[in-house]
Amino acid sequence: MFAGCKKKGGGSKSDTYYFRGRADGALMASTSGITGSLRTSPVSQLTLFGRYGAETNFGGFDLSLIPFNGPGTYPLGRMEQSLGLFRLDKQPLANYVYSSATEGSSGSVIVTSFSNNVVRGKFEFTAKNNLGESKTVTEGEFEVKVENQ
Repeated sequence: MFAGCKKKGGGSKSDTYYFRGRADGALMASTSGITGSLRTSPVSQLTLFGRYGAETNFGGFDLSLIPFNGPGTYPLGRMEQSLGLFRLDKQPLANYVYSSATEGSSGSVIVTSFSNNVVRGKFEFTAKNNLGESKTVTEGEFEVKVENQ
């Protein structure tokens, strides 16, 4: 279902896949759980995950692109199908998940390439948690191995 995070060769910034961005200016670089999946039915959906911190189940970024049609720009926001999440590795989890699908949130994911089951791109978005607190994610970038479901 999901791919590991080790790359089998060079050709990019490092020998591992990456998923990173700045949340309110602070660099958040995923150190584990860098995975992707592509579902083609009933609608094409690309989902990407990257985790950081002591609790790898919590902190990190999630991107879900619906419908996924390869390289291009995918808008994020309350009325959009695609979704961006930023998670802090704190409890209670519900207070520390910031979603682009909330009122006043916006952004985009730009997929620059998708070949040999590796997706590369950039992202930025504003998001809110369930308390209405905002985070701004900038300078996001990823290179992730994708498995077909």
